[in-house]
Amino acid sequence: MSKPVRNVKRPAAAPLSPLAARAWIALFTVLAIMASMMMWSAALLILVGLLPSLAAILIDREEGNPLTRAVAAANAVGILAVVLDFRSGPNTTAHALAALGNGLTLLKMFGAAGLGWMIYLGLPTIMLTFLEHADAARHKVLRKRQEELIKEWGAETRGEDSGEK
Repeated sequence: MSKPVRNVKRPAAAPLSPLAARAWIALFTVLAIMASMMMWSAALLILVGLLPSLAAILIDREEGNPLTRAVAAANAVGILAVVLDFRSGPNTTAHALAALGNGLTLLKMFGAAGLGWMIYLGLPTIMLTFLEHADAARHKVLRKRQEELIKEWGAETRGEDSGEK
């Protein structure tokens, strides 16, 4: 029986060249500035709404950033709901500030981020419970199959040492 392979390292993806990385950052920055100039009031809502995602980015040190992914995805959904509601009314800075003063608006944005935290904290426990039940069910099926084989072929099919030499 061979030993299981541990600590298998995958080849890393080729990093962007410094010039290409700077080009992407510059392009994103220009697009973000243009979008925020055209929709200043919506950009204000988005900036305030992204505070939980920023906090997750700052504290997440795990490989793959699972906390950041869970919180940012849920936070983005909450912000999207608020911005879509906001866009249906007057698109002014005063309306955006009034929306930020509304507790329900903040509850939507920050509550969605809270759901991301709950997913991050609760999903491992839920998956562990599910996998334990699946393992127990598989164990039960294998035991039943083993008993059937013993009935069909005899007790020596267990592979246990019968004491004979």
